[in-house]
Amino acid sequence: MELIVEQLKFKYNYEYRVYDMGIHIYTAKINRTIIPSLRKICLYETNGREICCLKQENWLKIILGMIPVINGFNFSICSYIYYKNGINEGYLSEKVTVLSEYVMGTIYGNNYEMWEHTGNNIGIYCNEKQVALIKRASFKEYDGNQYEILYNKNFEKEIVVIFCLLADVLWATSDTTSYTLSWEYTVQLTGKKMDKTWKPED
Repeated sequence: MELIVEQLKFKYNYEYRVYDMGIHIYTAKINRTIIPSLRKICLYETNGREICCLKQENWLKIILGMIPVINGFNFSICSYIYYKNGINEGYLSEKVTVLSEYVMGTIYGNNYEMWEHTGNNIGIYCNEKQVALIKRASFKEYDGNQYEILYNKNFEKEIVVIFCLLADVLWATSDTTSYTLSWEYTVQLTGKKMDKTWKPED
């Protein structure tokens, strides 16, 4: 299965459109945090009804993240709570080691990890099994990132999109800088390596 996620250009807060076989199925919004504040990532149907969202809710962690040295430890990282229909269904949290950064968490009782294998290839794993691959376009104009998501047919569409949005704000978007044209490449030193033979299950 395949989805396309496009970040809209020239927006103060981040806005996205999600396409399935060329059909616009979702929109998404993420608040820009120029000053330290709680992040909110929300996915909507095209009629504006909220589907799910990730919310940061711990102000203490936001404050700790502003303190030099302390902000290098994982206990200072503010997790994102996953809500579906207003119900807390799990969380996702960025983890930082000396050699890598990744996301881990639990949703609906399933254990998830997300690894940035290169600057434009991101793997999503559920219970130690790869379920999706996010491909970010190498170049972007005016801060408009574009993503292609390949995912297993039985994997929830909304969850894979939420992962893509989280990856964008963590690893590919700056709250204080706008890029008219950029390219990046990341070398992964630890963690789950990219499986170049992986293909989504139909």
